Amino acid sequence: MSDQSGPLTTTVLSSSEMDAAKMGMLASIIGGSVLLAAAVYYVTTVQVDSDYAYLLLGCLLGATSVGVIVFLDLMKREKIPTFEGVFPDYLGSVAVVFGTLSMVWLSRFSIWFLIQEVSLISPDIGAGEVDWIPDWMTFVQALSVLTAVIIGVWQTERHGLGNTVRTVLVLAPITMTLSVMSIWEDWTAPGLGMWTSISYIALLTSSIIISLRLDRAQLFLISAGSATLFPLLLSSTADFGIDAIGLLVPIVIITGITAIDKSLDRKMIENSSGFVVGAILLAQFISAGESFLFGGVTISNPPYDLSFVLWAALLVGWFASTYMQRTPAMPIGLALAIAMLHGEGSAIAWCVGIVAFGYLATRDHARDWVVIGTFVALVASWWFSSIIVSDSSEILFGAIEASDLLLYVIFPILVILSIWQTSEGRFHSTAVGGLAVIGSLTSAVLVDTDPIFSSLVIAAALTSLFLRVRASSDEEHVPTWELFPSLLAILITSFSSGPASVGEGGTSDPYVLFILPLCALAIHIICFPIREKESWDVNGTWSADPGTRLSLGAVFLLLLLAQFIGLSSDTVSDSVTLPIQEIRLFLFIATVALGAHEAGAFEVKTPYSRMMAALGSLTLLFLTGVTDQPSLTGAIIREVALISCLLAISYRYKATGNVTSEERQTDSSVLLVLLIASIFDISGGLWALTVLLVVADRSIRYQHGFIQILVAPVVLFIGVVSTSGFQNQNLVWGILEQIPYLGGMSNLLGDNVLPRWTTILLAIMCVISVVRHRKITTPKSEYTPYLPIFWILIIIAVIVPDGRYVPPILTIFGTIAALRSGYLGWFWFNPFAAMWSAYCIMEMSVESELTTLEPYTGALMTFGIVSFLQYIVYLRGDLHRWIQTDRVQINDDFNLGETPSSFSPFGIYNRLLGYSAFILFPSEEMYDSLPAIRVFMMSILAYDLYRNRLVIGLRIWVLPMTFFLAELLDYTTYDPSTDHGWTHLATLVLVISGTYQLYKSYAFENEIGESDTGWATGTVGTIYALSGVLLFVDGHYSLQGQDLAALSGFAMVTVFGHHLVLGFNRNDGWRRLMSLFGLPVGIIFTGFELGELFGIVALFLAAMTMIAQGIMYSARGGLGMGSVKEEGEGHLDPVKVLEVTGFGVTTPILDEKEIHASDETDNLPPTIAELEEENEENVMPLMEETVAAALEKLTPNTIEESETVEEKPRKVSDVRFPIFGSDLQMEITGGMVSRIAGVVATGNPGFVPIVRIDDAGVVSVQWESTGGSNQSE
Repeated sequence: MSDQSGPLTTTVLSSSEMDAAKMGMLASIIGGSVLLAAAVYYVTTVQVDSDYAYLLLGCLLGATSVGVIVFLDLMKREKIPTFEGVFPDYLGSVAVVFGTLSMVWLSRFSIWFLIQEVSLISPDIGAGEVDWIPDWMTFVQALSVLTAVIIGVWQTERHGLGNTVRTVLVLAPITMTLSVMSIWEDWTAPGLGMWTSISYIALLTSSIIISLRLDRAQLFLISAGSATLFPLLLSSTADFGIDAIGLLVPIVIITGITAIDKSLDRKMIENSSGFVVGAILLAQFISAGESFLFGGVTISNPPYDLSFVLWAALLVGWFASTYMQRTPAMPIGLALAIAMLHGEGSAIAWCVGIVAFGYLATRDHARDWVVIGTFVALVASWWFSSIIVSDSSEILFGAIEASDLLLYVIFPILVILSIWQTSEGRFHSTAVGGLAVIGSLTSAVLVDTDPIFSSLVIAAALTSLFLRVRASSDEEHVPTWELFPSLLAILITSFSSGPASVGEGGTSDPYVLFILPLCALAIHIICFPIREKESWDVNGTWSADPGTRLSLGAVFLLLLLAQFIGLSSDTVSDSVTLPIQEIRLFLFIATVALGAHEAGAFEVKTPYSRMMAALGSLTLLFLTGVTDQPSLTGAIIREVALISCLLAISYRYKATGNVTSEERQTDSSVLLVLLIASIFDISGGLWALTVLLVVADRSIRYQHGFIQILVAPVVLFIGVVSTSGFQNQNLVWGILEQIPYLGGMSNLLGDNVLPRWTTILLAIMCVISVVRHRKITTPKSEYTPYLPIFWILIIIAVIVPDGRYVPPILTIFGTIAALRSGYLGWFWFNPFAAMWSAYCIMEMSVESELTTLEPYTGALMTFGIVSFLQYIVYLRGDLHRWIQTDRVQINDDFNLGETPSSFSPFGIYNRLLGYSAFILFPSEEMYDSLPAIRVFMMSILAYDLYRNRLVIGLRIWVLPMTFFLAELLDYTTYDPSTDHGWTHLATLVLVISGTYQLYKSYAFENEIGESDTGWATGTVGTIYALSGVLLFVDGHYSLQGQDLAALSGFAMVTVFGHHLVLGFNRNDGWRRLMSLFGLPVGIIFTGFELGELFGIVALFLAAMTMIAQGIMYSARGGLGMGSVKEEGEGHLDPVKVLEVTGFGVTTPILDEKEIHASDETDNLPPTIAELEEENEENVMPLMEETVAAALEKLTPNTIEESETVEEKPRKVSDVRFPIFGSDLQMEITGGMVSRIAGVVATGNPGFVPIVRIDDAGVVSVQWESTGGSNQSE
């Protein structure tokens, strides 16, 4: 209906928000149903003083329902004004709800009256807690409910009511079923009686049938899903227990029968089948091992238990529909359900499942994803079953154990099936390997360490590798990740059946001792033909290098496990006479030789291969030092092998010439790894010295500046490790320790931590640097020639008796040198250097009794102050004052960039350090004033964030500020005598910030006034505001003793109600989403805080609110409910909520001449007008003819009285026309033309309809007055 300003805009379709509208509508319906069920439950369980009250309540509600029916009939006969829109659906929904409740109460009163008052039925016939109520009372109430619903269905079809009342009709039996569970449990005999079982089945299946009758696909899905889940819910909430799950058997069969009807929509059946299968799996899991009872009668016992009956019901009930390709979830679910079966039933199911898979895989019409999904389900069932029967010795059919059947029969069959389907091209090449991984994760491998089954798993994985290698004969590239499942299965199985299976005392079993190296040899032999093809990505850089292939990594890892775990002293028993140490040494050399070959010891290789070799050397040395601790001879042999490999690779690398930047970066990483590897020297200096010399020489010769910087720290770390006991040999370090004074310990890093002989190594590095830099005319990094100066300073710091004097001198020297040279990367480390220096100075001051301040306090304050100072100096540009742009690269972030900025990494880094020093990591001496310091620093942080326009930072700032302000208020206002304080006032920060953010989101701005969609600001504001109110009320309640909890509910209703209005008026999706559940929750919370009576009313309000939101979603997005028919059309409710027309008003046809007369091109942009003139001859007649035809088909000339309101409309043709004066075509489907014509059919005098597509893709009909003004929402 029109308001005084003109007709409203009507949205026809929202393509950009279609999915959101669908989800919102479904969520609203489901949520409303749950709340409606809760409300009905409260009402149906109400306690009354007299049974005649049920008569009064039933009559009142029944009269209301009859009154609505009469009203709708009079309106249909045009005896009263006609109400159009959603309003009649609301009336119909009320009639259904009230009529259903009326029938429930009247049926109860009738039975009570016949038994207690007139004694027509014998009393004391009930077996429940209420002795006068008979068992069949449940069936009477079920029939009463169905009677009310059937009348509602008849009236709905007669009056052509829309989706709302149809939704209530389908939900009515479901909600009544949910609400009477506890009541019927009190009425029925012990256990789930026959009458009660039939009543439940009648109500649940009726909702399915009614949804099909009313032709609503979504309602069918809801009813089928609810009927399937109800037995599970009943078994968990009532005393019936597992017996209630037996109700699922007939429901499964009934839903399977409905799927056979070819007239039903195939997509709808597919969607429902998945849900039903999932529910059956859950039911099987719960009911495993339980007898099948229905109505108190035992039908079957284990091993053919309830779980097996459910599996059989799924097989029988859904077989026909599966054969018709309408329920793809059935074969998948059937295979998954085998996991829940036991005993002979499980064996039968496995036979059926394997045969069924073979049949399915040979059908031409079988969809690949169904076949793959079924096989995956079979594998999952096998794995789960193998876990269950691992501790069982059950004999099946007196012939074979269940575990043997699964491990030695079913698993090989699954492997054969996977090989078959892989060769057919249906399965991926990793299928067999994936199956091997599943086999390796069973109890037989991980716990029982069955050598036979472990060998089967390894054989399956090696077969997968062999098949992949054989298939790659014509391929240029083999993705290495395809080998990962097979390699993983071999690793897990060989380790589990090998060293992991050894107990205390070790073992002498050759299979256990040598399974790891044998597997490594097998992988290397099988994958050797594809060593040059195997890589991660042929188009990548490092990923295209064969040196990074997984097969090489697996072989290397197996060799490491073999020598350090498989043949360790804990694994090998004392009875073994084999030369274990010699075998381990051989494996070590073999591993080194493999790495040398791959890294380029015999031929030139890539930097990525060298990286793998460096990582391998590091791993070998570390594991040898940690787990082995070899003799001096063994350590020398191992390190000589590694050194030989290193020198050979270094020699080969010299002949490579120039390298690319990526190769250079990789070589730098190789040197870094070697530096780290030098730390784990096992002979006492042989390996470390060699690596240091090679790395220093190569890093200086090829100008790897970053590696040169790390040489000094690594040298110091080598000295620290030499005193830690990591190595038990002291070959070279022992000689250096004999040097007078230099063999002693320095106190630079603490007592007895750093030996002074490290200065000798640093001196050698200085000599190498000076000699090599003489031959370098154009250094890539200008600072590298000056590194020996820093090394000399470190030498002095180590040699001097008290090294605490050195850090301040080093810090001052580094700062001055960085400023004068222009290499500003030093300032990334300057705060930490300053903190170290301050700690040393404070420590010496405390020892000299110059101060009592703790060294940590002074160091931390220095750390924060230096961070802030250098940030300020950096912003002022003083750090860049002496930089020479022709000599130093200033566009490097490590060198602080070109232009100082608050948003630069250096600016953010310094502020993070400064604020952290005073807020997060305070010292103990600051605790007394810490709350005030934190609030003060947080205030400065807020100004900093606002000045730099950091919106995300401001949003996060609110949380710690609230916490720190609460800390300050607790510290200043807490009264120990009353145990109270004003701490809760800190939550007002959340309330104020949240309210401000909500205001900004309303204005489409963020917190700093920038234009924004408002969703992030509004979402955070909602959370902050409501959280603040809730916390404030909680704190205020504890202080004042007043119940103000309802205030939180009112705040929720206010905020989410505001979101609801704006969400639909302004098309703000985030507001609609938040109000979808927030508003009902707020209503319920408020109601129950005010009292139980208000809570019941709030439940009804919340339920109707959610359903109303569903209708608004449907109207806003142009959505309806799909048809259950295969060729059926969707059903869309009218957009208008209410419109009242007079008696006998006919719907006029829009005058086409009036449209053309008002469609003047003068008001349009010139380009559009010109295009309309060009296309007027061809486009306009076509559009006029199509729209007129649609209006004629949709609008009757006269209104005739008829019992059938809904008629199938005639099909309207699609419309296509050119736009923009080019070949670009626009097509409007006939369905859309019909919908547009249906919207404009009523007409609005003085207004012309205009179809508008906005930027969001929303198609709407606007009404433009003949005066030229647009009327919109």
